[in-house]
Amino acid sequence: LVTVVGIFSMMLYISPALTGLIIVMLFVMLNIIKFIGGKSANFFRKQQQNIGAVNGYIEEFIEGQRVVKVFCREEKSKEAFSVHNENFRKSATNAHTCASIIMPIMGNLSYFNFAATATLGAFIIIKTGASELSGISGFLLGGIEGALTLGSLAAFLQYTRQFSNPISQVSQQLNNILAALAGAERIFAMIDTPTEISEGKI
Repeated sequence: LVTVVGIFSMMLYISPALTGLIIVMLFVMLNIIKFIGGKSANFFRKQQQNIGAVNGYIEEFIEGQRVVKVFCREEKSKEAFSVHNENFRKSATNAHTCASIIMPIMGNLSYFNFAATATLGAFIIIKTGASELSGISGFLLGGIEGALTLGSLAAFLQYTRQFSNPISQVSQQLNNILAALAGAERIFAMIDTPTEISEGKI
C-alpha cells in the first residue's frame, strides 16, 4: 500500500494526464479482480463442500463395509463414489482455473497499460512540444513543471511498471485467501451448530 501510494504521488507529480490513464486501467483491473474473485470464491466453496461429501462417503463406506458385502452393494457403492469424486474434480478444476488465470490477465493488462502510456506520452511530447506548454494545460499534461520531456516520460513508464507489480501480487494472494475462507466457512458452521441437549426421553 505504501509503495502504491508513493508511486502514484510521483506519477501525479510528473503528469496528471498520464496518471488519469493509469486510474482508468486501475479501475479496469480492480473490476476484473472483483469479477474473477467472486467466481473463484464460489468454486472454492463448492470444492470444500464436495470434498466433504467425498470424505464423508468414504468414512461411511468403510464403517459399513460388512453391510455392503452382505447385500452385494460393492458396484453400486463404487458408482456412487465415482459420482462424488467427479463432482469434486469439476469444482476443483473450476476453482483452480479461476485462480490461475488472474495472474496472466493482470500481467497482460500491465503490459497493455505500459504500451498505452508510452504511446500517449510520446504523442503529447510530439504534438505539443515541451516549449509550448504553459499555464493550466502545461500542468495537466506535464505536471508541476509544466513540461513533459522524454526523460520524465521514461521515469513515468518506470513508475507504471512498479505500480502494476503490487496489484498483481495482491491479486495472486487473493486466491489463497479465498481458498482459506471457503474452508473456514465449514469450520465456523460446525462451531456455530447448536449443541444437542438430551432431555432423558426416548
